[in-house]
Amino acid sequence: FFFQAEDGIRDKLVTGVQTCALPIWACWVVTMAVAHGKALITNEFELATAARAVAELLERSDLSRFSGILIAAFGDPGMQEARTRSGPPITGLAEAAMNEAPGRFAVVTTTPALARPIKASAALYGHDTRLAGVFTTPGEPAVLMASPEALLDAMIDASRRALAQSGEI
Repeated sequence: FFFQAEDGIRDKLVTGVQTCALPIWACWVVTMAVAHGKALITNEFELATAARAVAELLERSDLSRFSGILIAAFGDPGMQEARTRSGPPITGLAEAAMNEAPGRFAVVTTTPALARPIKASAALYGHDTRLAGVFTTPGEPAVLMASPEALLDAMIDASRRALAQSGEI
């Protein structure tokens, strides 16, 4: 698992994943943080920077001890490049979520500047006909995410717009 998140967020994510993974798959979750890039990826430049950081991390890491790798950023930075190397299977949050979504689905995000790459990812993963759209919250992502209440309200509003504009998802 490669987390680009801040340490506190990363710790909570790992605890949650580990709590679920250990009893089901009898595995341990190991995190590796990239050396540079932003904790919150909000645009295509930052996504490209994260992809380079993931590539650098993979180049200097011994991956032979892992059964699989999850790139834990919704833009799946560096995943396609990483798959050109030998090693364990690799997926990203976006690919995994889209693969598991039953029927049509929408993506609701706090990062409007990533709508285009999210749509491109859906097409790359073979889900473009099932993607009902990318719906975004208003405002600056970092400010919104700093307030759990405001974030929840904005995500609910964007989800309602997704349902209203897309029909049954």
